[in-house]
Amino acid sequence: MPDKTTASAIIIPFPLRKRPGIALAPIEAVGAAETVGLARVMGELDIALTRQTAAVASWRTSIQHLRVALDSLDASLRHFHVNLETPAPGASHQRR
Repeated sequence: MPDKTTASAIIIPFPLRKRPGIALAPIEAVGAAETVGLARVMGELDIALTRQTAAVASWRTSIQHLRVALDSLDASLRHFHVNLETPAPGASHQRR
């Protein structure tokens, strides 16, 4: 019976691939122009997020109104269905 404690495999490491990316400059190397540009972009992002928050709130309000309208429609259709099942007074059940 062969000895199972002896390792006979050689592990070959995979070569590392260099990932393309953006080289970040040290914070001390960032100039005034980049700081102004970053502040402008962050301001625009803040405005966009504010608009998006308002849009989502409006969407939620619209969904709530739709739910109320659909609940009202459901109640009307149920009432209509019940009225179809009960004949009006004096109406005959006979078919011609």
